[in-house]
Amino acid sequence: MRLAVFFVLVLVFGQSTGMCQYSLDYELAQTYDHKSGALKNVLRNQMRRIIEDESHSSLWKTNELLRKNTDFLIELIDEKLLIKNDILTQDLFDISSNISDALEAEKHVEQIFILKSPLSNAMSIGEGSLVITTGLLSGLDNIGELTFVLAHEFAHYELGHTVQSARYRGGQRKWNTSLRNFMNNEITLKDFERLKDQIYQYAELKRESEIQADSIAIEALIALNFNHINGINALKRLDSSFVTPFNSDELFEELRRIGPFWNEQWIVSGNKSSFKGGRSVFAEDSVATHLSIRNRITDISTKYGEATGIKSSETDNFLTWEFKDQMRFESADGAFSTKNYDLALFKALELKCIYPNNRFVTALIVKILIEVHRIKNTYSNEILGYLIPQPSSDYTEQLRNVNTFIKRIQTAELAEFLYLYLNRKEVFDSSYEEHYYLLWKLADITDRQKAKKSIREVYLTKFEEPIYKSEMSSLISKKNK
Repeated sequence: MRLAVFFVLVLVFGQSTGMCQYSLDYELAQTYDHKSGALKNVLRNQMRRIIEDESHSSLWKTNELLRKNTDFLIELIDEKLLIKNDILTQDLFDISSNISDALEAEKHVEQIFILKSPLSNAMSIGEGSLVITTGLLSGLDNIGELTFVLAHEFAHYELGHTVQSARYRGGQRKWNTSLRNFMNNEITLKDFERLKDQIYQYAELKRESEIQADSIAIEALIALNFNHINGINALKRLDSSFVTPFNSDELFEELRRIGPFWNEQWIVSGNKSSFKGGRSVFAEDSVATHLSIRNRITDISTKYGEATGIKSSETDNFLTWEFKDQMRFESADGAFSTKNYDLALFKALELKCIYPNNRFVTALIVKILIEVHRIKNTYSNEILGYLIPQPSSDYTEQLRNVNTFIKRIQTAELAEFLYLYLNRKEVFDSSYEEHYYLLWKLADITDRQKAKKSIREVYLTKFEEPIYKSEMSSLISKKNK
């Protein structure tokens, strides 16, 4: 019966067409990786040049932090979390140059990086390097808001706030080992504690520093003929990581496709799970890189008042809906890559609401939940509490329900659920190779050996140069040992 169902699926399923670029598929943006030696050398030389400066030569803690910041960026490069897009980077550089010229600043930004992360954030890391997340880029409405964000981080650099923070925080050891263990699934509780304390130490600045940076950013906006309201709106974006226009019913409509097997109790808040969640390493309010957003907005409003006659910026240049959706795709993948499973699934389900026929998103949903299945079978409840944490105070109702679903569903239920979900003609895309691989993998997990064999045979016959041939063969060989 299972075998017949699969063959009907492959033969009958037809492809839909869409009007939008991302209606059916999405190709991840190119990223820097371990082969990006030239960029790594630029960062190291930049660090050495700064350390050799007389003003820093006697400050061991500052030098140590600069080294750690550089190591942090290199780790992000190696883990393919920094997007490589020369056109986008140049656009950001042009805005930064306008900012430094408008402020008649002594310094200039040397590096700008786009980090694949769903969190709305931007950071000044070390001397001359700025980081802005895809999560924040997906939420900004216009160039004025982006200008404020970059001007704020540039102000931290211009005022030397990163160096000041080093004097009272100092360097932290064993960062590289903890992050590498985290990314390579060699996780210990000690690694979690280190990462929780260190992950955003580079941007944690005192409230006074944030207010100073806000003031300079507003002055840059005004000098560049933008309305200061853009700064207020940009600050509001920092609290928008977990906000979605879709309610819980809309988000879970995709997963309810499996019909009677769906259990509404999986998303009912208040039900007990088999483990107690802890604090996420990457939880927004556990590492609070930008403090007291409401107070900062009040400070700006009090000082500058209501909107004046200064020209307001309009949605233009590269901040189009297409661009922002691209950033949403990258954010979801970034959340998955950094093991932020509830947030990754939340963002993937949100994308599914926007692009219901997108096969990349379907594959991402399945991959996230296969990984959830794996970690539930691998780690102790104590470690699971970090990987699938307690909701933070910023979690919306929708994200809390996603978090509850991941915690509540049992591993056996999850595996069967995923197989039934992907093995439907409305979901499975017979022209998309990864769907074959994932369905084959789920057949292996659920011990559907005949279906597993048939899926592989159909896949190898259908595609002339199958990219998952070795993966399927290796898993078969491991199973037979």
